[in-house]
Amino acid sequence: MKLHELKSVDVMVTIGPTLETAADIASAIDAGAGWFRFPTGYRNRDHVAHALLVREVAKGKGADVKILFDLPSERLRLGSISPQEVAPGVELSFFDSEGECSGDHLGIPGLGKLQGAVAPGHRVLALDGRIVLRVLDFGSGLLRTVVERGSGRLQTSNSVVFPDSSADFSLFESADVELLRKAEAAGLVPDW
Repeated sequence: MKLHELKSVDVMVTIGPTLETAADIASAIDAGAGWFRFPTGYRNRDHVAHALLVREVAKGKGADVKILFDLPSERLRLGSISPQEVAPGVELSFFDSEGECSGDHLGIPGLGKLQGAVAPGHRVLALDGRIVLRVLDFGSGLLRTVVERGSGRLQTSNSVVFPDSSADFSLFESADVELLRKAEAAGLVPDW
């Protein structure tokens, strides 16, 4: 299909610190936003309240918008870190930040459960796959990697995925179920 043949285009915006007030939402709708995505892996945000605000603003504008709750599953996320620019060749070390470690290592809460499932040569994907790291070693609780491809800024709560490991992760966490129950109790049914 060619661009000039498209009848309509759905624009999706993500609700977050730079787009969360009623005025922000109204501006997004005026600019053509038809979908509002909620990255629910950020557990410290009240996604249900923000989704209800989106519905309220859309109703006031006579707009038909859709709500998408992006459930994170049980994937691992970086702990609290200072933003760090990475590029090919940069070596990064990670530790289970629920344990104790000192030095210049980045924390990943829950990383310890991957001990034995992640081996040298396995990939680690960050920033939705834009950064590919290769495992050098995973011993003594420290995961050593090197950036193989991609560049960008790693920061707190970025997800990390281990596609080559045999780790068993759940599609739903209890926090996901709790969020969906809270939405249901508030009369909110996400469109996706």
